[in-house]
Amino acid sequence: MALRRQDVVTRLAAVVGEERAAELVTESLAALGVTGWSDAIADRVIDKLAATPGLVGAAARRLRAPTSARATAPSLERPVFATSATSPHRDPAPHAPTPPEGLTSGSPTFVKLTAMLGASLGEAKARALVEEAARRRGITRESLGHEDAFLILEDLAREPGLVGTVARFAKARAHFELM
Repeated sequence: MALRRQDVVTRLAAVVGEERAAELVTESLAALGVTGWSDAIADRVIDKLAATPGLVGAAARRLRAPTSARATAPSLERPVFATSATSPHRDPAPHAPTPPEGLTSGSPTFVKLTAMLGASLGEAKARALVEEAARRRGITRESLGHEDAFLILEDLAREPGLVGTVARFAKARAHFELM
C-alpha cells in the first residue's frame, strides 16, 4: 500500500501532534534534498524518521511494518483489562496475538499490561518495570488486578524519559478502552 504524505503525517500525529508531525516530514524531505513525493521518497522519509530515538522513531518503524503485521495488532474492540464483569471468559480473542514466551505467567491483567508496554519498550524491559513497580506496592504478578494496573501505570508515568512517556500513553489508552 502506497503511503501519501498526509498518511505519514496523520500517523505520526498520534504521537507528536499534527503540526509537529508535518514539521518532521518537511524537515526529513529537506534533509534528503527532495521536494516531491513518491513511494520511494516515502520509504526514505520513513527510514530517516525511524532512525530517530524515542516515540517518533517507534511510530515511524510502525509505519514500515508490513500491512499483515499491522493487522495482528491488538484490537481496540476489547478492553485492555477485561474483568469477569466485562468479559464472560478470559480467553484471548481469536485475532489477538499470542504473548511472547515468558509473558504468559501471571494474572491476565499482568500479561496484558506487560504486552501493552512491551510494544514500545521491549517485552523484557516492560516485564521488569511492571514487576518492580508491583513489588514496591506489595502486589504479586498473579494477583495483579485492574485497579493495580492503573496504580502501576501511574507510578511508571512519573519516570523520566521514554518509560514515563510510554506509561502515560498506555494509561490513557487503558482509560479509553475501559469506558
